[in-house]
Amino acid sequence: MLTPIIACENPFKAAKLYEAAGWSVDFSKLPERGDPLVGVSLCANRVLLGVKEGYVRKENVPRIACGVQFYVTIPQEKLEKARRKHRTFSRADCSHALGRAGV
Repeated sequence: MLTPIIACENPFKAAKLYEAAGWSVDFSKLPERGDPLVGVSLCANRVLLGVKEGYVRKENVPRIACGVQFYVTIPQEKLEKARRKHRTFSRADCSHALGRAGV
């Protein structure tokens, strides 16, 4: 199984946004122990939130996650709640945490 790492300006702030969208924070790795990393999951689907610094060139920052799609499995009885929370998440100003202007 592959677990994608999403580059963020601040993975800890991004994790709070994911949590507001219904995801669970599984673990946090503080910067003192290497690159900051946060594991989040939704219905057994896992994603890692990492830093962009050192991994994403400055000229590529506006394209972080553009064109990337993740397909996740969500049980039918949890689907409507997930949709509702994700609509709110997608409308929020996430640029401070995700590191993209105009997100």
